[in-house]
Amino acid sequence: MTLGWSDGTTFLPAAFSLLSSEQASNRLQPVDTRIDKRTVGYRRRRESWQKAPDVVLQLLAEGQAAGLKARYVLFDSGFSTPRLLRQIVADRQLHVVAMVKAMKTIRYTYDGKRHTLKELYTHLKKRPGKTRILATASVLLETQDGSQPVQLVFVRDRRRGSKQWLGLITTDTALAAEEVIRLYAKRWDIEGFFKAAKSVLHLVHAFHGPSYDYLVAHTTVVFLRYQLLTVVARDAADPRTIGSLFWAMCDEVADLRFVDAWYLLIGALRAALSEELNLTDAQVDHLLTEFWGRLPATFRQKLAISA
Repeated sequence: MTLGWSDGTTFLPAAFSLLSSEQASNRLQPVDTRIDKRTVGYRRRRESWQKAPDVVLQLLAEGQAAGLKARYVLFDSGFSTPRLLRQIVADRQLHVVAMVKAMKTIRYTYDGKRHTLKELYTHLKKRPGKTRILATASVLLETQDGSQPVQLVFVRDRRRGSKQWLGLITTDTALAAEEVIRLYAKRWDIEGFFKAAKSVLHLVHAFHGPSYDYLVAHTTVVFLRYQLLTVVARDAADPRTIGSLFWAMCDEVADLRFVDAWYLLIGALRAALSEELNLTDAQVDHLLTEFWGRLPATFRQKLAISA
């Protein structure tokens, strides 16, 4: 399981956990009883025996403790359980955007009635035409600890036919449906990372060994190599890293200073008073002086205007 961070342009793997099984009989390698339980190796083994949702929360906690900042957590339908969504919002103070499965055990409260995902889709009014977004709904997702307000976005699944649909869920109920789709599309960056790690950096076939510690070390090296290549690619290809040229362009398109904008407005007002009301220059100056004198002192000081 991998935790990645992205700013929309660059994806970086931040943490990972090689999951095993809670049952000792299902593990390929028995735990060495000589391992000191105070070591990182033993803690990693204990982590690998946990359930996947618990590891998700642990990886998020590690990422935040390391200084990673984000607004949304993106994952596929394999992790979109009510309990995990609510815990991410409550414990990590992050919103979730994910794909959701149509499961009979998960209920959504809409207009005071409980529905499965398929029942809710049938109940909702669909958007006309061949639009990408079929329907949206703000509902309450039932959890063991209560209910979580969420927004559901039903989109057309063009791979399986025009009548098929996919469900996206977000805990940010103020998010527009188009923004939900745009954010979830960024989750594909992690799939590109997995493909590059396996086919280019030989994550799978470069090392074979019976030791769990060796596997963790090999995976760490692969992730570090990917991070280094990503930084080099960003410096070479991303126009935002050109440096002085970027700041020079910013200076060329800089916004008008507040003082300059103020005097442009006063100039336009002076011209309007002269042309529309046929006032003399002395009358216009008198009106502007009265106007400036009524401005707050701090405002006049900022504009370098004396009363």
